[in-house]
Amino acid sequence: YPFIDSDGTELVLEIGVDISELKQTEKKLLESKKRFESLFDYSPIGIEVYDQNGRLLDINATCLDIFGVIHPEQAKGFNLFEDRHLKDELRLKLQNKEPVSFQIDFDFDLIQSKQFYESKKTGMAILDVTIVPILDEEQNIKFYMLQVQDITEHKQAEQKLIDSKEILKESEEKLQQSNERFNLAMRASKDG
Repeated sequence: YPFIDSDGTELVLEIGVDISELKQTEKKLLESKKRFESLFDYSPIGIEVYDQNGRLLDINATCLDIFGVIHPEQAKGFNLFEDRHLKDELRLKLQNKEPVSFQIDFDFDLIQSKQFYESKKTGMAILDVTIVPILDEEQNIKFYMLQVQDITEHKQAEQKLIDSKEILKESEEKLQQSNERFNLAMRASKDG
């Protein structure tokens, strides 16, 4: 496509495109990405990100700590849909693009004995888990975001409160019975 002027001079075609809006969008996207990374990295909640097939893509430090993971590379290859804690009905809900929440009793001793991964934790933990399918513009599952919190101490405090209320109730009943016996004895001594 050489362009030639009427006098035979070769012409150069220059096209200018204003990309300032594109640059502004790139800047906003980069800022958004940095905010997400900061939230992900410093969240007090454990976060795991899985692809649409359930393969682990990323895991934050809080999550590694919750599970006592010593070697993060051991988490690679983990598949959400193969996790024994994820019941079939929950798996089906996720695949139908519905979020799910559940609690699990997590046994660190079992993890150690079955050698699933090396953990610095032992005993049991009660974990609160929420998994949300993240959809693209066409409403297809792009990835899954799992959030997990160790609520063991909260549950133990709840149980202590329930136990204390029960003890208080029993004490009130015994006090009421003692008060009734005392009143009967007082009436009997007045009558007698």
